[in-house]
Amino acid sequence: TGSFSVEWQVIPDQVYQVEFSSNLLDWTLIPEVISSPNSTLQWVDAGPPRTDSAPGIEHANRYYRLVVPEE
Repeated sequence: TGSFSVEWQVIPDQVYQVEFSSNLLDWTLIPEVISSPNSTLQWVDAGPPRTDSAPGIEHANRYYRLVVPEE
């Protein structure tokens, strides 16, 4: 198992949530709300508790995206 780091350009102090998918069709929302005081946001997928398993051979294709939480 391992970990994978993702970095996005974001609006400073905007609140986001991460979604991940193995097929770009079915997305899983991570409940944790994140933000950054800067224009760059870094997030690390190291498996549980954030995602169901760590990225690696079993999950060779894993995609990530940011969403703005619904109010």
